[in-house]
Amino acid sequence: MNYIFYEKIYTKDDMYFYNKKAIPDCLAINSYLKYKNDDDYLNKLYETMPSKEIKEIKNIYLFIFNRGVKSGGNFYHFIYHYLQKLLGYFELKDISIGIPVNMLPFQKDILYKLIHNKVIPLDIYRYNYKITNCYVGKYLSASILPNLLFKKYQSLYRNNLFTKNENVICILRKKTNNAGKNRLMKNQEDFENYLQEFKTKFFYFEDYNFDEKVKNFLNLNPKIVIIEVGSGLANLLFINKNLLRNIKFIIIDQDEWNVDKSRISQIFKLLDINYEIFRCKTIYKNYENDSKNNPFTIDINEFHQKYNNLF
Repeated sequence: MNYIFYEKIYTKDDMYFYNKKAIPDCLAINSYLKYKNDDDYLNKLYETMPSKEIKEIKNIYLFIFNRGVKSGGNFYHFIYHYLQKLLGYFELKDISIGIPVNMLPFQKDILYKLIHNKVIPLDIYRYNYKITNCYVGKYLSASILPNLLFKKYQSLYRNNLFTKNENVICILRKKTNNAGKNRLMKNQEDFENYLQEFKTKFFYFEDYNFDEKVKNFLNLNPKIVIIEVGSGLANLLFINKNLLRNIKFIIIDQDEWNVDKSRISQIFKLLDINYEIFRCKTIYKNYENDSKNNPFTIDINEFHQKYNNLF
């Protein structure tokens, strides 16, 4: 079973507790890995959570997540880790699901496509909840996307087709306040000017809602896709793998990220895509003690020598 049944739990903000001890699966994925067996830490969390008016409900499957930019608010972590906790819900019959009212738009779009039963909105930042007969989904893996979840992603847009593979597409990240806000290509303008010589079409996932991302990407009829490492790669999971077979992907990586050794590399294996990695030089600033989110530069001459024949 991919869920745990509790006769009674309490929620405080985006965390939930059994016998005043935090249930590890409510933590952000990296905190879960660090503290899942640390009883002292899990017990102390109850004392630090604010007390609010209590609402009582019963008989629900609980789906709550941490909204921080490094956890539930991060596109990659949400679809790769947090949605694993829905798999237990798919195993049950005739059960309502409790979901926060203040989800981010992309979270709401994805969730409502995946679930079809009755939804109970939970105002978790206004009330604490006492839940009787509660089902809680479990993390299954920090490094591997469960196959059942991948199949559900693949089934959402199976009718989206394009007829030709003819264009060079570049997908870069916009400067936004997200988990990778410091991971900037310092010479991005020079790189874009170089790519424009090949009539490259530029695409930004941030410009579109969840539905429009897939449709507009496929409408560009990509032949070559240059894409920067990060959460943007997770969007590919919702594109049927058969549509990606004739596309060549060039992954812009950097020294400190080393994408082929990271858990995000499983996306390439699941989709069986044709890709190469072009690694860039990291500018070491050690922002927030997170080496993967430092600025970097791309060697345009080296990039040209390696890929000019493709263009």
